[in-house]
Amino acid sequence: MGCENERDWGCELVEWDCVPKASIHLANALESTNDVLENLIVYPEHMKENLNKLKGAMLSEAVMLHLGEKLGRLSAHEIVYEVCMKAFADGKPVIDDLLEREEVAKHFTRADLEEIMQPEKYVGLSAEFVDRVVAASKDILG
Repeated sequence: MGCENERDWGCELVEWDCVPKASIHLANALESTNDVLENLIVYPEHMKENLNKLKGAMLSEAVMLHLGEKLGRLSAHEIVYEVCMKAFADGKPVIDDLLEREEVAKHFTRADLEEIMQPEKYVGLSAEFVDRVVAASKDILG
């Protein structure tokens, strides 16, 4: 525990000024966040439309992970990178360019890739992270 005689008063004066102000700003930020969350309107069809604007490139990591199981991580990365760059240049869906690659078509059908490239199914560890945050907040809040 710090004692008054262990440091000069300059530090404490700054703390007396900063800590209350920081607390006020934090309270304001939390209030604004609550307001945003309480009034949030979600349009699932717009979200899906936005997800598809990149024509499948957003889910290239999911494809790369599955392809990596068949060809190895580096080969899969190179193939997916090249396919995404080509898809951007051509304006075609990534899935079409993937299926044009012999090494991809050898392991995956269009149905397989469509299954892999569903954003709803590719959430990674997000559920686990949410559970951790909720558990931690319960510990903090009691």
